[in-house]
Amino acid sequence: MMIVLVVNFKVKEGQKDAFMEVMKPLMLGSQSEPGCIEYNLFASDDDANALVLIEKFQDQAALDFHNEAGHFKQYAPKLGDFCDNISAGRFAPVG
Repeated sequence: MMIVLVVNFKVKEGQKDAFMEVMKPLMLGSQSEPGCIEYNLFASDDDANALVLIEKFQDQAALDFHNEAGHFKQYAPKLGDFCDNISAGRFAPVG
């Protein structure tokens, strides 16, 4: 069953460029993983420092692969250095 993760980032004022320097290689590596359907970052129309990452994985095995990938372990822990807040939710298709 497909797994959808929605991760909300509130980037600290003046830290967006540094945040993106870490996020870009994380996104590129993740997008090429087997079982990754989508891994895209979006900015709010109202607040340039409010970002949301939409992650879609084919199944739990694909998500497990992602969580163990070298690029994930290297870059994901650094994102919090540039954020005031990070929140995440996990979702599954309905119907």
